[in-house]
Amino acid sequence: MADLFTELARHDTPTIANAIQGLGIRPATDGFTRPPVHAVFDSLPAIVGRAVTLTITSTDPFDDAAAER
Repeated sequence: MADLFTELARHDTPTIANAIQGLGIRPATDGFTRPPVHAVFDSLPAIVGRAVTLTITSTDPFDDAAAER
């Protein structure tokens, strides 16, 4: 995985985004950010990493929540 991250870090964000769009794995209209988009710390280099996104709610337990207690 480190080799993949090293290779990805060689390219700027638009290049990676264009490559992903070319794969056709999501609609071309997905993945846009509204302006203004800017680097907060423009003196730092680009970085590559992993991100995990999830939604947690305590008001809507899953169907088998009682069995997990």
